[in-house]
Amino acid sequence: MSRACFLFLFLGLLGRDALVAAGDRMPIGAARPSSAPQEDEDATGGRRLADERDPLDETRQQAQVLIAAGLSALAEARNADGSVGGLDTERVRIAVTALALLAFVADGNFEDRGPHAEVVRGATRFLIGCSKRDGDRRGYFETAGDIESRMHGQGFATLALCQVYGHHGVTRRYAGTAAELRQVIRDAVDLILRAQNSAGGWFYEPFASVEDEGSITVTMIQALRAARNVGIAVPKSAIDRALDYVKASQNEDGSVRYSLRNQREGSFELTAAALGVLAYGGEYDSRNVRAARDWLWGRESIYAENVLSYPLYGFFYAMQALWFDYDVDRVRKYYPPFVVWCREHWNAKERHYEMIGGARLKENEYGPDYAAAMLTLSLQVPLWSLPIFDR
Repeated sequence: MSRACFLFLFLGLLGRDALVAAGDRMPIGAARPSSAPQEDEDATGGRRLADERDPLDETRQQAQVLIAAGLSALAEARNADGSVGGLDTERVRIAVTALALLAFVADGNFEDRGPHAEVVRGATRFLIGCSKRDGDRRGYFETAGDIESRMHGQGFATLALCQVYGHHGVTRRYAGTAAELRQVIRDAVDLILRAQNSAGGWFYEPFASVEDEGSITVTMIQALRAARNVGIAVPKSAIDRALDYVKASQNEDGSVRYSLRNQREGSFELTAAALGVLAYGGEYDSRNVRAARDWLWGRESIYAENVLSYPLYGFFYAMQALWFDYDVDRVRKYYPPFVVWCREHWNAKERHYEMIGGARLKENEYGPDYAAAMLTLSLQVPLWSLPIFDR
């Protein structure tokens, strides 16, 4: 698997029209203050008394502490040009900045509100400035020194800018007009559509290739669906073809492999992403979903050292799969240990995450700001604070 494969990311596809600020957000299942017990809807859509304690409330509270710490570290990693990340993130600058922007927005920070509004404005301005405005790569996000974001970064940047645009809409007046931001997103989408190959997938470069890569394809799906959510015209056929590609990448045992052209065994990370994307595509109990679910969760733990090759994005997709393919017992089994893992690996003195596995992990090459962005986003998934995390 290419080391750039770590950068695939599936984020939600269905969402609300408006985002809520951090001060207005309540974790799913949290009891609302009242003088008398009231019925409330729980995370499964069922009913319960609001004064009954959610067993995950304490875990969510612990997650909020880690989220705040991660955002603070990312804010400190802001650069003069608005990008986020130290020197070790230079070759993935677009991707890390987009991931960080998503994390800030997920916590209720926008260009016009929140304690990190200035960071959001800067990151948005940076990504807009990275968009090529003409030529055969019009709509492609690129910047000097970034040699590895490529189409992963294209998907992340498109997704992040869609969340910003979805909040402000035509009233936006920051880092350029709303019309300018909409055109940047439109150009990004057009490039993604041009780069889809005959099998329905995508590869690393911004043009159609005979090769394909599952992690990039998942990222393109979420970018296209996010664009549709904010009113950008995207052919449904392009998304349907991409979903068919995901299904075709599934092995007989339910796992999902790296590529249609690569017949190696499937990975936990790609299977989690596939399960999430199929659920977002409206398949909740199809044969593909059942097979992926059985394979994915047929293990005692995913948090022991050496279990995952790319633990950061593996954990992120595991949290998405838990949330979108919801089962309360599974959530209770896997989510609290994830928060514990994050707490154990957060170095409060140095204000960064310490990775497991040492030098063997390729993800370590991208530095602590990449880790902070990925893990903060992972912790935010069950808090339902961003349209892309709506279930």
